[in-house]
Amino acid sequence: MIVKSNISTLSLDVKNTYITITKIYLKKSIIEASNQKFIMKIYLVRHGEMDIKLKGWMNVLGYAKLLRKYNRAGIITNKKSSTKVSHIIKPDAKYFSSDFPRAAQTAIEVLTTGNITQDKLFREIDLPIIKFPIITNYYIWRTLSRFIWLISIRNKQNFWKSRKRVSMAALKLMDEAEKHDVVLFGHGMMNTLLALELKLNGWKCHIPILNNYWNVIILKQ
Repeated sequence: MIVKSNISTLSLDVKNTYITITKIYLKKSIIEASNQKFIMKIYLVRHGEMDIKLKGWMNVLGYAKLLRKYNRAGIITNKKSSTKVSHIIKPDAKYFSSDFPRAAQTAIEVLTTGNITQDKLFREIDLPIIKFPIITNYYIWRTLSRFIWLISIRNKQNFWKSRKRVSMAALKLMDEAEKHDVVLFGHGMMNTLLALELKLNGWKCHIPILNNYWNVIILKQ
C-alpha cells in the first residue's frame, strides 16, 4: 500500500509539472506574439503598356482629341509582366484600381481571384491643356502640360489642387492597410505622388526615377 501511494504521488507530481511547463510555454508564446509588430504593406502597381498610337505631329486640338482617346484606351496583354506582378503582391490583399480602362484591365490581367474596387479617386493626375500655337508631338505636349501644371496657381489643373486628391487617396489606402495589405492598380504620376505622400506619413519605400509600365512600388510601415 505504501509503494502504491508513492507511485500515485509521483504520477501526480509529474502531471502538475507538465501542466506548469505548458502554462509557462503558452504564456511565453502569447507575450512573443503580442510583441511582434504588424507590418502594414501597400503595393502601388502601374498599369501595363497602352494599346494606342502616340506618334505623329499635332496642334492643340489634335492633342486634346488624343487625350480623350488615351483615357478610353486599354492595355496590350503581357503575360510575362502580369505574372511577375502577381508573384509580388499579396493574394489575400484588398484590391483597388482607378476606373480608367488601362488600370482596370491591368488589375484583371494580374488577378485570378478577388474583388476589385474601382474608384475615380485614384485616376491619373489631370494635366492642363495649354493653347500654344505650335505643332509638335505628343511627348512635347505632355512635357509642356506637366510644366504648366507644376508652376501654375490659377489653372484649374495644378499641383496644389492635385495634392488635395492625392492626400485623400493616401488616407483611404492607409485606413485600409490597418486591416490588411492593400494593392492599388493605378497610374505613373498618381502612384509616384501617392508614394511621396505616404513617405511623408512615415511609410518606407524606394521610389524609382522612372515609374515604368507594370512597375510595383512597395511601401511598408
